[in-house]
Amino acid sequence: MSAKTPWYTFAGPILILAGLAIYGFSEQVNTIRADHNRENSFETKAALLTEQFAKTDSHDYYWLTEDPVSGSNVLLKVTQVKDSIITCSMLTTGLNEYELSPMKIQYLFAMKGDAAEKVTISKQKMLASIPRKYEFADKGTDVLGNGRLFNTREIYHLDGPMLIDRRTGFISNTNLSLDFPNLGWSGTLTKITNLSGDYKWTNHLPQVIATAKNEYDYAGQFHLNGTVNTNERRYKVELTMLDSLQKEHKYIVEGQGLSSTVRQAY
Repeated sequence: MSAKTPWYTFAGPILILAGLAIYGFSEQVNTIRADHNRENSFETKAALLTEQFAKTDSHDYYWLTEDPVSGSNVLLKVTQVKDSIITCSMLTTGLNEYELSPMKIQYLFAMKGDAAEKVTISKQKMLASIPRKYEFADKGTDVLGNGRLFNTREIYHLDGPMLIDRRTGFISNTNLSLDFPNLGWSGTLTKITNLSGDYKWTNHLPQVIATAKNEYDYAGQFHLNGTVNTNERRYKVELTMLDSLQKEHKYIVEGQGLSSTVRQAY
């Protein structure tokens, strides 16, 4: 009589197969979650650009990228907004995203002066250059009327400090610190007003905020610090800042945890 193979002989291969199946499922879930986060970030950015476009004035700079990518960036400085037409000065540069800070863009136009090319663009075309749907994010618009397709990557309103949200910082059960690079003028934070939520904001005021060379420049980052003793993790807060000319600017920060947005309250 032949000996029966013990049941546990197959336990190893079965466990390996089960582990592979669980790993594959986990990777699929992580991929779906990452795609969902990217889509949410895209929609948040599209909404912010649309809001900024609606308030376009002569302090605004537009950063356009070409589709397909050419390696060049088109920069626009708004000089006049009248009826349905936006008049701009235009520059083309090969500088990359790490070099094109808002202050750098402002400097490039100042150096070029009146020699910069002048263009007129309809508001309809400019608005169409803001990507709206995630699946069509790379579809550009013939903004300049030359057959080349562009997307609006950034709109910078440069008449004071300009805080942007990186969704980075530190969070624990009781503490929160949010990172906001200042890509505009240097300024001084003079007031923090809690609009909703249970966080108590602990920054020592007045607080000087330097200008960052780019969004990765730690020296120009402002950290909004708070503590909370309840389970409420949502917040909405108004920041009041003075620029070097003593002009007041207000910013609204709202979100939950490190997932926050910041916008200028014009």
